[in-house]
Amino acid sequence: MADNDFLSENEVESLVAKAVTKAVKSLNTVDEDARPTAPTKAAGFNRGSYGLPNLGVAVKSAFRGQTVNGGEFERDFSQAAAEIFGYKGAAGDDSLTSRSIVWAKTPEEARTVLHAMGEGKHAARVDSAIKAASEGTTTAGGYLVPPLYAQDAFQYALVPNIVFRNLPGLTTMPVRTNLVYLPREDARAGGATAAEAGSLTAQDVTFAQQSITIKKAYGYRVFSNELLADADPSWNEFITKTLLRDVALFADQQHLEGTGSSNEITGLSAISGTTSGPSLGANGRALTFDDLYAAIYNLRLANVEPQSATGAWIMHPRTLNSLMQLKDNSNQYMLTAAQGYNAPMALAGGFASSNGPKASLLGIPVYVSTQIAINRTTGSNSDTSNVYLLDASKAVLLERQGIELAFSDQVGFATDQSAYRAIARHGIAAVQPTAVEKITGVRA
Repeated sequence: MADNDFLSENEVESLVAKAVTKAVKSLNTVDEDARPTAPTKAAGFNRGSYGLPNLGVAVKSAFRGQTVNGGEFERDFSQAAAEIFGYKGAAGDDSLTSRSIVWAKTPEEARTVLHAMGEGKHAARVDSAIKAASEGTTTAGGYLVPPLYAQDAFQYALVPNIVFRNLPGLTTMPVRTNLVYLPREDARAGGATAAEAGSLTAQDVTFAQQSITIKKAYGYRVFSNELLADADPSWNEFITKTLLRDVALFADQQHLEGTGSSNEITGLSAISGTTSGPSLGANGRALTFDDLYAAIYNLRLANVEPQSATGAWIMHPRTLNSLMQLKDNSNQYMLTAAQGYNAPMALAGGFASSNGPKASLLGIPVYVSTQIAINRTTGSNSDTSNVYLLDASKAVLLERQGIELAFSDQVGFATDQSAYRAIARHGIAAVQPTAVEKITGVRA
């Protein structure tokens, strides 16, 4: 036997020691399946010196599949958030893998999770931060609160009624030129009596003629092409609707208030030869019912019957409101409702159309418009208005051109602008001027 086939004393001693250690460990080690689980550390234990949970640390831990940089707190926070917000893992349960993260989206949610973890001190820190922030100050949180533009609730402006075109019995006459002559029989020839075989005297009719000059009403809008492309609601829709509306309203204002001078048409306020209304004194005053009856009488003297089918009162709403509030000595309203007593005939109920009559006075429909002036000067007062009573079948609306809309994208080529234009050419006339009565100096 060679010398190197024998173990040295030290080698024998090492082998014996290893065998003894292994035997002892096998006798004193608990089986892995029987080993008890370690006690769970209470939530929030020794966390007072930690910072708030850090999403960056949580993401790094998830990327590596293990906690890094003391990421136990972040892991606990993610697990608690999963339980609170109802997270379901791939297996359909509430468990999180080492690569999963569930996090709070808002400070309020973070506060909720920290409270659930028993982290009262950290939850209080978040709560203080929430209270310190303010949406009223941009740098304290206002930048994070976007305004809401409720485009779906966009509303157009409130506008006056269109009156003249909607009068009952009104004739609309298309014309082909800018100057229109309207002939009429101004005074009838009449008849006479004669003796048997007596001489007959010729009676002559008197004719008259009025000239109407057609005037132009327009609306014009210039705008950037960026606005055209980006506006919501659509700028095309908005501009076309409002442009047509505004020209129609301006035309109605001219029908009622046009002076006939310069480029204005001659409206009801300036038509010559009309029937004069009852006198309201040198300085004007409020209307009474006697004035209303006198106005009807004045038209009857001119052989005009303002019947309900074609008759109309036209006034400012202020005037109708004053009449509605008139009361008798018993404090009862003097206007009565169609189906009852002692109530103003104010009458939205019986008149459905927004541009139609708003009341009935002495059986004649009442049309109101806020475009009738209430700042006229009568004597020492500058707050008076006109009221019109007419037989609309004796009036005519002359139209050379209805409202026509045109668009141009070349009007501002150098400035990248476009334009819309709406034009109407029109005029009105009373074919029998005495069929129109004008009451001036109306106060209140």
